Amino acid sequence: MTHFFVWIINKVYNGDYVIETGNDDFGDITLEAIKEFKGDTEDLMTKVTARGESVINIISTLSFLLESNKLNQIRLDISSAEHNNIELHLTDRGTISTAYIKYMGIYGDSTKDIWKAKMYLIIYLEIIPALLQAYQNDGWDNEKNIEFMRKVAQDLSLKIDKKIETF
Repeated sequence: MTHFFVWIINKVYNGDYVIETGNDDFGDITLEAIKEFKGDTEDLMTKVTARGESVINIISTLSFLLESNKLNQIRLDISSAEHNNIELHLTDRGTISTAYIKYMGIYGDSTKDIWKAKMYLIIYLEIIPALLQAYQNDGWDNEKNIEFMRKVAQDLSLKIDKKIETF
């Protein structure tokens, strides 16, 4: 599951936000933002959480990706043709949850219970299969994971060098 989470982070980090679903009625999925991720560091003694509106752009968050050997949760905002601000919370245990508060779309007038039922159907029948299919189509493996980590390390190093030049 860690590789899947890193793949999602890679997509957002590199500005590759659109995931094709193959369903014209549902539309493509847009990865709007990563709001949070959690994981353990390599020594398993420290747990780190990154949370916020621009979590993917924070240098400490990117350096955490380099230090972490296990991401175990990710929370992201996604949208599709008729659904905006779908908050999706995934864990490495296979649990999936969503939140009613920020959602805007065709189910917005539903009661919370009806909304939840409809959203979980969409999540399990459209969103998760599309994400998994895109993940598999990208052929994400250890080599691509390492390549992404190297890119993050290089970008982080460049940012540090630029910061040092300002002193």
